[in-house]
Amino acid sequence: MGLASQDRKEPCRSDGGGPCGRPHRVESGGYAGHAGVRDYFEEVAEVWEEMRPYAQALRSVGDHVVVIGGCAVRGRGSGAECDDQMAWVITVRDGKISRHRGYPTGEEALDSLGLQE
Repeated sequence: MGLASQDRKEPCRSDGGGPCGRPHRVESGGYAGHAGVRDYFEEVAEVWEEMRPYAQALRSVGDHVVVIGGCAVRGRGSGAECDDQMAWVITVRDGKISRHRGYPTGEEALDSLGLQE
């Protein structure tokens, strides 16, 4: 999925070695289907003692909702804390989330839909 930002000066590291809020598996291709969602939450529980995504702005664009905010985490075992800026594009079809993709910035999330801030 390529969620890591190239311009981060000192990215936080999870217990598994991935950047803050993004376990390795998300970086290497993501999760699919119901089993993938379960796998994601199992992995999050292994890596993070606490994970708090939050929204600062929302924008509805057709079938998509753009969420601009961040994700505060605390590593399981290490106790290391991090609060990174993030954004998500959530696609809704027939009243259900059909896709959920994270981006390092709101600008990149909007750009993925051909929009500007």
